[in-house]
Amino acid sequence: GGFELEVDDTLTITPKITYNYQSTYQWYLNGVKLTQEPEIVHVSKKLGKDIYSFVVETPSGKDSLVIPVSTIIQIDFKELELANNSYSRGENLPNNSVGFSSKGLIFPVNPFGENEWTGFTLSSRFNQTTTSQPDIFSAYAARSTSGKFMLYSQPLSPYAASVYLENGQNRVFGSISVANSTLTYLVMRHGTESGIRRFGGTSNNEPDWFRLTIEGFTDGGVYTGKIEYYLADFRSTNNRLRTMLANWATIDLTTLGEINRLSFTLDSSIKSDEGQMLTPPFFCIDNIKIIR
Repeated sequence: GGFELEVDDTLTITPKITYNYQSTYQWYLNGVKLTQEPEIVHVSKKLGKDIYSFVVETPSGKDSLVIPVSTIIQIDFKELELANNSYSRGENLPNNSVGFSSKGLIFPVNPFGENEWTGFTLSSRFNQTTTSQPDIFSAYAARSTSGKFMLYSQPLSPYAASVYLENGQNRVFGSISVANSTLTYLVMRHGTESGIRRFGGTSNNEPDWFRLTIEGFTDGGVYTGKIEYYLADFRSTNNRLRTMLANWATIDLTTLGEINRLSFTLDSSIKSDEGQMLTPPFFCIDNIKIIR
């Protein structure tokens, strides 16, 4: 599959050569000859994919190796300060800040109160323990590589908490990793004492679902499309095909094209008589990749 690097990263590529009698070597970059040295150094300068080809030729024949090298922006929140097993709803951000910023991508916050916040919270809490009061700020998933993620709480209008590039550019987003929050997962799995039933119901046959819709917009507000992903899906009559996301999953975003903004909408089959979603409107985000 090749290599993924960030801008200004350096990669030294040295093919393993086990037989070099009367051998000649040739490197190509995107079809153009580069050098006859067996080793090459790549320095990532701009987003996109480069294709290196290495050709070795001997009196007995020749062989080749193709190596894709992609330069990306990876948003994994490593650079944001946060203690282990804690969270920040943005209370200490500068007064003129609208949210967290990671490599030019803005995650809006609305830190009204402990149980009223919407938008994004930076968290380092991972918890799969079943309790009577599940941790609202944790992910029901394995610990991420950086140990941090963004927890999304859906506002009345999902577009009020869209993620966007602050420089106004349109870029191609390659993928995003998502997971269920601990609270949402456990409510779906077990229900609540207050009357929210568990997914599947008492018969375990109810076709319940919890769906994430991701929409793309350009800097000018042009809608580019949507992607739907089920964080829980009990619609099948086959129990083996009924799923509830218990770890991180990667969603391909390339079909949205060149965009500046991502919006997230959560919906569920379990609603009140008035049509209000009863499934807790949270999910977790990590490892957003911008590829062009």
